[in-house]
Amino acid sequence: MNSTEKLKRISLLVDSFSEGGAERVMVTLANTYLNWGYQVDFIVIRDIGLYKDQLSKNAKKIVLYNGSHSLTIINRLKRKISVYLSLLLYFCHDSPDVFMVTMRRDNIIASKIYNLFPQHFPLILREADVIVEDEGKEINEMKRWYKKAPFVIANSECTKDDLIKKIKLDKNSIIRIYNPMLLPQNIERAKNKNIRIIGCGRLVAKKNFADLIQVFSLIYNEYPEAELTIIGEGEERTNLEALIKSLNLENAIHMPGSVLNPYDYYSKADVFVQTSLYEGFGYVLPEAMACGTPVVAYDSKGAMREILADGKYGILVIPGDLDSLKKAILKQIISPTPYVLLKEAVERFDKEKICHEYLQVFENAINKNANPN
Repeated sequence: MNSTEKLKRISLLVDSFSEGGAERVMVTLANTYLNWGYQVDFIVIRDIGLYKDQLSKNAKKIVLYNGSHSLTIINRLKRKISVYLSLLLYFCHDSPDVFMVTMRRDNIIASKIYNLFPQHFPLILREADVIVEDEGKEINEMKRWYKKAPFVIANSECTKDDLIKKIKLDKNSIIRIYNPMLLPQNIERAKNKNIRIIGCGRLVAKKNFADLIQVFSLIYNEYPEAELTIIGEGEERTNLEALIKSLNLENAIHMPGSVLNPYDYYSKADVFVQTSLYEGFGYVLPEAMACGTPVVAYDSKGAMREILADGKYGILVIPGDLDSLKKAILKQIISPTPYVLLKEAVERFDKEKICHEYLQVFENAINKNANPN
């Protein structure tokens, strides 16, 4: 599958193996390119997380920081120094053909170090989220350092639009590439007697699971045999559990934590609901659709409208409108989006297709680096 003489060794940098979409993308790319015959340096700042054991043993894993992961000021400083020095040494002594990094903070760090000295290989930045208004300092850093990369990959049209309008990047330097998905085969859909609703994602504020719990309480009042499962882990668990307790829903709402393969959960649900405040892409929505599970999502900032094609592949709801959200959920249970449409939707994210799109950017960047004029 390795089809270019110039591109043989690919270097990928990510913060950790945590349960985020960016981390999954990088592990998926690494494993795919190794299977296709490329060499892959997988550089990780913190060697922790759900997807750690999913990285192929054939990858050359390089860990930039092996110290404590607690968030004290001293540990943060140690980690920052270790990352800067380790990455500087890598740039000086290793010779990948292309180097790609994802996650905003790491993009800025890598760009700063990369531009200290002339490099013979191109740096590609991957932006994994939309830009919200309270990120002023970070936006200024992005404006300075993102423009130094030959190409910036955006994970959705909304993310790309933010880079053009808010970071003032040349639109010709930004390539939209969706997240790669290994589409499940032969998924068996469960036939439920009772309503089963599911949500999935890190338990953080931006995912806004409180709204999902609140709307479930409205549904539960009418359908007391209904169940809600929220897959994921994070800092909001305590707050969400307190909300569940206050609504007397401890026996109806299940929070199993992080799950490596959520497909089994999706296939047993009647409807998947996403109530995020914003999302750059969001793996979970197309994953559920790939399992034949109809979806409802807040029409909030990000790729939800893009993924659902303005409502063709699922129902979009105004954020915060719990009554409309409830009606949309019940509508998908009674008259779900046809499977043929769900299948059509997720074919855009096929792993093989997406990984080839990344390769094309890598090759273009190598050519541009070799012929800057």
